[in-house]
Amino acid sequence: MQGKKAQVQTDVSFDHTQEDKIQLRYGLSYETLRGSASIGFDITANGTTTRDANCYTTGFDANSVTFGATLDVNDHNTREQHSAEFSVTFSNAVLDGNGNLQRADVDGYVKLDGTPAVTFNGTLDDLDQTCPGAHVNLYFADRTMTLQEWMIQNGYCTP
Repeated sequence: MQGKKAQVQTDVSFDHTQEDKIQLRYGLSYETLRGSASIGFDITANGTTTRDANCYTTGFDANSVTFGATLDVNDHNTREQHSAEFSVTFSNAVLDGNGNLQRADVDGYVKLDGTPAVTFNGTLDDLDQTCPGAHVNLYFADRTMTLQEWMIQNGYCTP
């Protein structure tokens, strides 16, 4: 593979501070003489670790979980660079007796080439039993709407 380089990075870490944190990072990059591309994922869970009398971990109760993804593409000939970034944090999750998610607070964004395309926050639930997202607000540069309105408008569910 002359002139080509591929690389995979993984990182799993655990921080024990005031609040425990478990983090998983994964990255993949590929480069040629003409350009390069990379993609990365990051999952972070903040919470409390339960330990037994011997200090072995027996459980982890997450307070919040953040998922992030990035994509970068570069063309060495035209010097064009493009990127996409997504991040969402889920917190205060409530589960039913069967472990199904009933509601969770969400906060996040989508950026394209470093510019916010949309930010969002609110409580994700399906209290009205039609289409989720009535309590999650989406903030675009030119308008604000709920996630439910956006999903209906784009044909992902019906009212």
